[in-house]
Amino acid sequence: MTSMSMSNEELQQWIERVSLSSFGVPFRHKASFNSRLTTTGGRYFTKAII
Repeated sequence: MTSMSMSNEELQQWIERVSLSSFGVPFRHKASFNSRLTTTGGRYFTKAII
């Protein structure tokens, strides 16, 4: 199993591409990962639960 991680910069670039290709408008905000969340198989849990 390989762990894949994305930086905030990569996330920003990906969201900007998706916004243009899917909606035809530029994404004009700052995207970042929420540090309070972690992922396990697509399900999100707060750190308090883990």
